[in-house]
Amino acid sequence: MRPERRLKRRNGGGGFGRPVKTQARYGGQEVALPTKRKDLNLEIIGSNLSEAIEELHGLRDRASNGELTEAGLQVGLAHAYHHLNFAWHIRHVSTAQYAKLTKAQFDRWGRYPSDFDN
Repeated sequence: MRPERRLKRRNGGGGFGRPVKTQARYGGQEVALPTKRKDLNLEIIGSNLSEAIEELHGLRDRASNGELTEAGLQVGLAHAYHHLNFAWHIRHVSTAQYAKLTKAQFDRWGRYPSDFDN
């Protein structure tokens, strides 16, 4: 199921009013989202998603051709996961900060997001 956002409004649900609570549905589970939002850095998110997709397409192609090994699968999935994790962690990071990425940030942002373990 595609995640959907629902906004509750102070004026009883009409088309006008200020959003007071945001929720999303993901896999049948309702997840509370912060009401104060920061802008997403769509350029960096998109770049990391493209890297993950490219890697997954390559894995699929090698599997279809009978050329995929277990080691290749492990390396390829680790690379794809890294970019998916990165896309989440850097979603609110400015391009200027991203350009000055430290080794510690690279390591931390490449890990599975702890806030997904609800």
